[in-house]
Amino acid sequence: MRLRSLTIAVVAATALAAAPAQGAPPVAAQRTLVSYSRSGGLLALRETLVVTRAGRATAMGAHGFSGRPLRATTMRRLRGLLAAARFDLVPRPTDPCEDCFRQTVAYAGRRTSYFEGAKVPASVRAAIAELQRIARGGG
Repeated sequence: MRLRSLTIAVVAATALAAAPAQGAPPVAAQRTLVSYSRSGGLLALRETLVVTRAGRATAMGAHGFSGRPLRATTMRRLRGLLAAARFDLVPRPTDPCEDCFRQTVAYAGRRTSYFEGAKVPASVRAAIAELQRIARGGG
């Protein structure tokens, strides 16, 4: 009986220690540096990319599914472009057209979406171009 009580106490303590604090983001969100998606067009295509803080990229799109580590130089470039990107200046999306592509980026606790063709800062275009390059196998 004593061993069983001790086992239950150890399991409970381990579970509490491993659980995120109340109000903390989920563990997956803590590990993600950036997520990106591009969807729409006449064929309703979808391209997605998730890059972890540890430098692992997982992409899915017309090319299929891939998961791979990114080079250190790619991670430095991506972090620099993301930090410089003025996502706060991207206008809110308006009514979409039938064949427009929607770009969505989640970074640093913010989610930004816009339709291709919208006027966005050059810094955002540069970050998106790098995300697209990585999603298509670069890195």
